[in-house]
Amino acid sequence: ETSPKGPGRRRDITKLVLVVVIPALLAGAALIGWQWARSDRDAASVVSALRPVGEGKGAVSATCGGPAPAPSTPPPTPDDWTTVVRELNEARATAFVDADPSELCDVYVPTSATLESDLELMNVYNSRGVRAQGLLFEVEKVTLVSQEAGRVVLEITDELPAYPLVDDAGETKATQPGKKSMTWRAELLPAPDGSGWRFG
Repeated sequence: ETSPKGPGRRRDITKLVLVVVIPALLAGAALIGWQWARSDRDAASVVSALRPVGEGKGAVSATCGGPAPAPSTPPPTPDDWTTVVRELNEARATAFVDADPSELCDVYVPTSATLESDLELMNVYNSRGVRAQGLLFEVEKVTLVSQEAGRVVLEITDELPAYPLVDDAGETKATQPGKKSMTWRAELLPAPDGSGWRFG
């Protein structure tokens, strides 16, 4: 028996090709679109608002010299821990405004979990040619939870307003959303040289 030829046969072949090819094209387009979306989400998740201290990855950074023994005598206990936290937050904000990783060594002990996260974020900003501007941590309340020898635990309530990212010309390239008021716990430890307190 011979197979049918002519217009009818060609129409059948055309339908078959369309049935096979169109879904494949749609699937390919969907895959490309998903990859673009995933790339955008990944980028957004990297360039994010600063985390509260203590929410880092736990890696030890060599930027500030790596692990060091605690000083034999801890720094004096301040009359008001709120002042200490505000000074550390101001130094942290200044480091990001200056885009200077070394300035974070005045904020954290070398083994701080959040130090590595801050360094990562700063590197992302630097690689994209932007830096933070007008960065400000607003400290609302600080309560002493515990103090044992050279280890202090504080409960801190603060917020981080949105801040712009600007290029070298001062032009705003993006705005970071910041964080609403929240309460969290932070550990303070003596600086390796005994000069004061640092976030742990």
